Amino acid sequence: MKPPSMLCSPPKSEMPEYNSIWDSSEQEATEFLVNWYAGNAIDECENYRRFNVLYEQHDTSAAQTPGLMQPDNPKDPKEWMKKYTHIRVTTPARYIVQVEIYEKSKTRPR
Repeated sequence: MKPPSMLCSPPKSEMPEYNSIWDSSEQEATEFLVNWYAGNAIDECENYRRFNVLYEQHDTSAAQTPGLMQPDNPKDPKEWMKKYTHIRVTTPARYIVQVEIYEKSKTRPR
């Protein structure tokens, strides 16, 4: 049985070309990681139910409002959820809000 996981990161041995991609283009490196993660999620679907990609555009001019969709800071600006229907893309701030809501819901009396 695998331990619970909150973070998944590929081992460097599986991605020797990643460092050179990151040096040349952060955008391509991010795409590479999301593609790897989407493939890894398929392998892990028997062990885990949710696969989240936390992503925030660097070029956004609007302030991030947790839980609020803003046109200047869309949830899935690269449309990864259309390409990979088994992952969910959200911003770090939105994810934190969602985890807090979930944790509070577990402590409420039923």
